[in-house]
Amino acid sequence: MIVNLKAIDSLPDMLFRTLPAAHDYGMRPVRDWAADHVTDYLGRLRRGKELIDAHHIKVADATVDLTGAYTREEDGPVMFTDQVTLTFTHPDVKARIYVAENGLDPRSPDAAREQLAPGGDLVVKGNKTLTIAVQDIDGNWSKGEKVVLVDKLLKYEMTRPIQKSLHEEQVSFILPTDAEGFTAACRSLFKLGLQDGLVGIEDLAARIQAIVDELRQERS
Repeated sequence: MIVNLKAIDSLPDMLFRTLPAAHDYGMRPVRDWAADHVTDYLGRLRRGKELIDAHHIKVADATVDLTGAYTREEDGPVMFTDQVTLTFTHPDVKARIYVAENGLDPRSPDAAREQLAPGGDLVVKGNKTLTIAVQDIDGNWSKGEKVVLVDKLLKYEMTRPIQKSLHEEQVSFILPTDAEGFTAACRSLFKLGLQDGLVGIEDLAARIQAIVDELRQERS
C-alpha cells in the first residue's frame, strides 16, 4: 500500500485499478471483479491505514542552527574554523534531544550520548560526525539526522603518529597557505612542547617574543 501511495498519480486509478491488482492484495482491478469483494477490500484498506498510522514518524527532527566561522552548502559538511556552536530547537518544548558521535545511535540507551532540552547549545571542536534524534514524552522517536563537521584548520596541526618509535619522532604536517593555517600549525607545535615539558608557559612566551624580535630586526 505504501509503495502505491508513493507513486500515486490519480487517486481513483490507484484505488480501483493499481492497488487491488497489487501482489499483496491478490485481486484484479475492480472493473474485472466477477464477485463482490467490497467488504474484503475495504477491510484490507482499513488494516493498511492502521499499520501506516502505527509506524509513521510521529516526532519531527530538531532544527539545528549554527554559530561561528563556518560555511555549508545545502546539506553538505559544515566547514568551520576553530569551533562552532550548534543550537537545537524543537516545536515540542518537552521533547528531549539526544546527540551521539562516531556513528552511534542516540536512540539506544546504551550509546554514549548527550541529552539537551530544546534551545540547548553544543560547542564542537575538531572533526566530528553527530547523529541527532528527538524523543517526545510518550517515548516516540524522530527519524534522526546526521551532521558532519570538519575543522578546516585541523589538517595543519602537528600530531604524533599512533605508532611510537624508539628513535626521534618525525612529525609531518601540511604547509599552511594562509594566516589561519599558520596559526594552527604554530599553536599545535607549542602545545606539544608544553605537554612534553620542554618549556613552561612563561618560557614559551619569552622564546616567541625573542623570535619575533629577531625576525623584526632582520626585516628592518
